[in-house]
Amino acid sequence: MKNSIYLALLTLVFYSTSAFAASGSQPAGISWMAKIFFAFIAAIIVFQLIPAVVLLGSMLVSIFSRARESDLAENGKTEES
Repeated sequence: MKNSIYLALLTLVFYSTSAFAASGSQPAGISWMAKIFFAFIAAIIVFQLIPAVVLLGSMLVSIFSRARESDLAENGKTEES
């Protein structure tokens, strides 16, 4: 009984390795649907970066303009002088 189980497992291992090694049924490269999917994800990321950069720029302008205004107020000067 044990010999037949070992023989069946050995046969299964030998035949399955050749089945896994044969990759002729799979196409090489990436499919066009996957390319469209990756392009869609990239477009989402790019279109989210545009408002993020605008928001970051306006935040930095606001921070530095307030710092300049507070420096001028502490010295008792106006922006024109």
